[in-house]
Amino acid sequence: MAPADPWVSRSHRRQSSITSASFKSGSLTTSSPFIGSFEDSLLQGRMSTPPSASFDFVASIGVLGSSDLPMRRRCPPHLHVGFSAVFYASPGDPRSSPYVGTIDLYQHYLRLLDPPGVAAELPMPSAKLPRFPGYPVPERGQVQIVLKDSNETAFRPFLVPYDLTGLDRQGAGGRTFVRQKSYSVEQLDRKGRLRFAVHLQFCSPPERKRSRRSEAVRTPRYYLYHTIRVVFASRGSEPSDEWRIVRETPDSGATAINVDGSARFSPYPGPPDEWTMARKKAKERLKASAMARLEASTSTIEPPRLDLPSSPPVTATTLSHPIASTSTAGLAANGADERQIAIRLSTKDPKFQIPPAKFLVPASWRRFHLSELINKVLENDSPVPFDFLIDQTLLRSSLGAYCAATGTSEEVVLEVEFLPSTLPPQLESTTPSEDWVSDISLAVRGAVLTASYAGTLSLQHNDLPPPSTLTFAGHDLSVLSTCYVPHPLGSEDKRWIASGGMDRVGRVWEYSVPPLSLTAQPEVPAPTTLYTLSLHQAPISSVRSRPLPAVPTTATSAPHLLTAGWDGLIGLWDLTPGVNEGDADLEGADRKKKRRRQSTTVVNKTPMAALRGHTGKVSRAVFDRADVTKAYSAGWDHSVRSWDLSIGAEISSKTSDKVLLSMAQLTAPNLLATGSTDRLICLWDLRTDATQNISLTLAGHTAPVSAIAAHPTSSLMFASGSYDSTVRIWDARSPKQALFTLPVPKKEGDEDRSEPEKVLAVDWDGERLAAGGEGARVISWRVSGQGEPVANKE
Repeated sequence: MAPADPWVSRSHRRQSSITSASFKSGSLTTSSPFIGSFEDSLLQGRMSTPPSASFDFVASIGVLGSSDLPMRRRCPPHLHVGFSAVFYASPGDPRSSPYVGTIDLYQHYLRLLDPPGVAAELPMPSAKLPRFPGYPVPERGQVQIVLKDSNETAFRPFLVPYDLTGLDRQGAGGRTFVRQKSYSVEQLDRKGRLRFAVHLQFCSPPERKRSRRSEAVRTPRYYLYHTIRVVFASRGSEPSDEWRIVRETPDSGATAINVDGSARFSPYPGPPDEWTMARKKAKERLKASAMARLEASTSTIEPPRLDLPSSPPVTATTLSHPIASTSTAGLAANGADERQIAIRLSTKDPKFQIPPAKFLVPASWRRFHLSELINKVLENDSPVPFDFLIDQTLLRSSLGAYCAATGTSEEVVLEVEFLPSTLPPQLESTTPSEDWVSDISLAVRGAVLTASYAGTLSLQHNDLPPPSTLTFAGHDLSVLSTCYVPHPLGSEDKRWIASGGMDRVGRVWEYSVPPLSLTAQPEVPAPTTLYTLSLHQAPISSVRSRPLPAVPTTATSAPHLLTAGWDGLIGLWDLTPGVNEGDADLEGADRKKKRRRQSTTVVNKTPMAALRGHTGKVSRAVFDRADVTKAYSAGWDHSVRSWDLSIGAEISSKTSDKVLLSMAQLTAPNLLATGSTDRLICLWDLRTDATQNISLTLAGHTAPVSAIAAHPTSSLMFASGSYDSTVRIWDARSPKQALFTLPVPKKEGDEDRSEPEKVLAVDWDGERLAAGGEGARVISWRVSGQGEPVANKE
């Protein structure tokens, strides 16, 4: 049986571990220990009234460890567990209780060892068998539990910080719990009514016996285990609600921890015998299954042959001329001597449509042979390379090898989708930067605009005289975001750039590129601060303008800007001269001195609107590509929000179980791509009638995804950057794997470095892909292939 529930066994020792806080008043109070009450009975599941019918829910469980831990232990993969919940009628109260449910982690991991309907083998190698019936967590961090309904729609997140330092009790093993409760406080009832609660149980299994040689090497393991008790209200929270949060642990009154950890933690003997026996039987089944497969592979079996005519069923009525058998010498010299595979080719690209037909091709054919076949069908004078998708997987081997690797029968007709190929990227250059690179823009042809932690912007432009670099200095702290801004009418000889960062002040810069001269080297005037933008009370994480016109030097009647910050605010700015202007607002003595030295033309702008809705840091806010009255934002509160800028109001909010670090709108309509801390990329369906918030999930990165950049013309292609020191190119039509993985090249002298060089920024103009990060350099790759020529370049 599973271990006893410490929620019940320790009820006589419960005490508040931290104070509870009122979100509005800011007052601090200390919670009292539990007493026998309706609330106590509800939390323990010992109600005298009968429960309601059970309702099905799903819990998505994750954890984010402290930053001083290795990445592999800091952010383990999320766990999804189904559970049921009920509610009770309150005695003497017409209102019903919140929902109460138990997430059984022990039974979840036990089922992984013996899945229903699988008697002979497990769907995982023995190395992947869970070694313990619990969710692995780092020593310190924050547990994130997102509750979802039966339609996989997230409706309630729980964020519970914890610290398990000393839980292993020097290898003897220990266990503890953390309980967090949320009360809705009313004017006449300051204690409040219980609306949400979560009870987490942690353990550290006792250390296995080690040899004397390995006694010095000991890494404690920590787990979220047994069961998780959740209480959640049927009604969601409102912005006007006032909350009192109470967090409890056992014996929290102790000020010190004994050597054996007895002040805070109880002994834990390890998982029950039932688990040990189940895991032993699972390993035996795997071993027997592996032996059976080995014996089957050594026996000689005649492969089945496809009973189809020697030529594909294509007639002169479907094409301009009949096609000979694809196994002729023109495409494969020895095709007639090989086994054949039937395929059906199709494409969603109207430029390369071919009549529907089945083809009989040799099993040894690869992408080159299939591309040659399509080019012959299309009668292309200049061959076009193609990529091929089978069941959303890129074909990277021969057709026969694909069938063998996936277990696909060669007797079925393979449905093969083809699309114009993207040629492998080629490393072009690496350019040093002053400090970590936080943002990159390639919106202007021949130019690279970067923001750095040194507090400066750098513009490298082919039109500038040597050394072809312009530096923008003015921010007091690190710059986190930058972009080009379409300048207004009347300023045709000037160009604008916007930026924001840790100093909480947004800036709009003006610079000019002198005309080329054959007689003397032109003089480049220093860039100047045109506007300061005052709104945010925390660092500005995102600065984005309306989409650039066809030629960036073209003036616009009303340039607009979006800023977003860690304070949860999004600012909408009209940069038209004379609109929403005031005195320069530069804080601090240093800024006052700087203001006296600057020209009086520095003007402070106030926002057209401040968009409120996010409850955490906003990572990115962008204008819609097609409709500039719409905008989208994503943030740390797990949400993607849509905005109507004409009225300054939120249109919709879509939630998830992920901390969103980056976002970009794809050129395909109603599609956003986000990167998150759980190492996944998600595609969001923005249509109001969409049945799911996230339409597609792409996995491949091994660390948080910090940057996303969409291809400017190809509707479903984008690039991503991650803390795992790679940049990946994706096509949404092939979600199971990236088209290309580009590792960040090692610096000279850093060949032995084991820690990855985090990528913080990525941009892609369709021909060139640039990335930067903590390596303090900009890395460029030449990428060619899909997409039309980019129009919005000089």
